[in-house]
Amino acid sequence: MEFTVYPLPGATDLLVYTVLLARKDLGARSWPVRAVVVQDLAAGSIESQFTYSGPDLGYPVGVELAGQRMIVATEVRVTRHELDGSQPFVLFERRGEAVIGDIAVSPDGAMVAIATYCLPCSDRGSVQFVRVADGTVVSEVPTSRLNDAGFRGYAWQLRFRADGSGVFVAGGTSSEAWGGRATAFTDGTFAVHQEPRGYGAISPDGTRYAEGAGIAGACMHAAGRVLRVINLESSAVLHEFTPGDAAIAPWEWSPGGTELLYLTLAGPLGDACTWTESPEEFHLLDLATGAVTPVNDVAALHRDWYGDTLVEAACERWPPTSPVLNRWGTWDAGCVEIGGTVRQGDLFAGGHKIANWPSTGDRGLNGDIQPVGFSARP
Repeated sequence: MEFTVYPLPGATDLLVYTVLLARKDLGARSWPVRAVVVQDLAAGSIESQFTYSGPDLGYPVGVELAGQRMIVATEVRVTRHELDGSQPFVLFERRGEAVIGDIAVSPDGAMVAIATYCLPCSDRGSVQFVRVADGTVVSEVPTSRLNDAGFRGYAWQLRFRADGSGVFVAGGTSSEAWGGRATAFTDGTFAVHQEPRGYGAISPDGTRYAEGAGIAGACMHAAGRVLRVINLESSAVLHEFTPGDAAIAPWEWSPGGTELLYLTLAGPLGDACTWTESPEEFHLLDLATGAVTPVNDVAALHRDWYGDTLVEAACERWPPTSPVLNRWGTWDAGCVEIGGTVRQGDLFAGGHKIANWPSTGDRGLNGDIQPVGFSARP
């Protein structure tokens, strides 16, 4: 595909990201064809690029950095690559009808956690910890054991804890109902946490959970009547807010986990659901002090939080307030609305345009351009 890259003066790192090349509709499923891109920011050049998903390769799950390597996952297998795309090594392949649902790499890059699930199977899948160096399975926590301990659903989304001891596990239900939450540890033990009372967001360190508890009417909106921040290890409620006759929901954690952005929608709450059309009002909670301040410009907050590491993509039909760190802890590109000098396919780092991928289309739910991370040159 045609693309253009631009140098970023003063930059020293490589930026790894993925781009959507095409969608192929085969039968009942649309297959995203995605490529991994490694860009030298200073030179404005592409170091490597390779396609990793599609009908012949598998449905895309995710790409993560592991030190000076990349871990690439589809529903079929998990593969390790060097940053230049060379020396692919299969770390893990699915068993039977199970599919790979998510991956998470440990902070030191030594281990990858892999969630598998199989809805029609008696074996509902598991969370497995695999060594990046050689593909050895270090431990496994079967979903059946989580379910026996009260976990709802199957292992669906993973977030590695900052201390490297294990992963936060969010349950999937293949429905609008939220699943359970647990922590699976690298030694094969686990802890099932109190059943969630609403949709929420995991903190960057994997130990705290913010949720909008209590259904704010049957309106198909992920908001509640109470905002609650919970310490998962102790089940202690760290903060709790009730905004009166309004819906409230966690929106986004700061990258360091010291602040939480949340939104409210003015009521009255009720079955009429008119409150879902209320203007969004954002507030920032300081977790250390409990202080709350209004936020009128979420994009400016992102620039303050991320500085030169803020990655943004041109988008349309997508709110510029959308989170950079989504509720499962995955890093998304921020949104710069198309118009003026911003064209479809533009990609920015720290506010500077670094590439244009015109064939990616407008940004979808997971982003037609998805950042993976920055890496020092090997």
